[in-house]
Amino acid sequence: MANRLKLKLDHMGMALDFAEQHIARQNFEGAVVVMHVAMKQLLYGLQGNAKASEEEQVTFEGHPVIERIKRICADVLDVSVKDIEGKRKTQSVALARHCAVYYSRESGLRVEEVAKYFKRTSSSVSHTCTKIEDLLECDREMGAIIKLVGKKIRGKE
Repeated sequence: MANRLKLKLDHMGMALDFAEQHIARQNFEGAVVVMHVAMKQLLYGLQGNAKASEEEQVTFEGHPVIERIKRICADVLDVSVKDIEGKRKTQSVALARHCAVYYSRESGLRVEEVAKYFKRTSSSVSHTCTKIEDLLECDREMGAIIKLVGKKIRGKE
């Protein structure tokens, strides 16, 4: 029990670090989400209950906002999250990955943070965002798909 408690408290320390980053950027909603999920995980672990639901699981290696965006992009564009995280370059996978990067950046995260979580360079994140903005302006069909992803992320559809 003591080892399990120490492990849970270590996870809380990581959650506090994430929350602190959100607060520094004045993203208070993100800080609240991180702390809410971390507290639930801590309580589930200490009570010996079954694991928290998949929706409540947050890996502290990943960013909760980005993980949610990747799931939505994967669902809407019919690819897997692993595809988005991988190196495949088929059109559907590339579009899903680009949407995930674009909407992660639109969520208020800095380019460097998005680059870190997607294991890309800052310049490739900037290029991806520019590419998506160009598609939104110039290609009606692709723009409609990208906008649909954005609506799902914002919870408007």
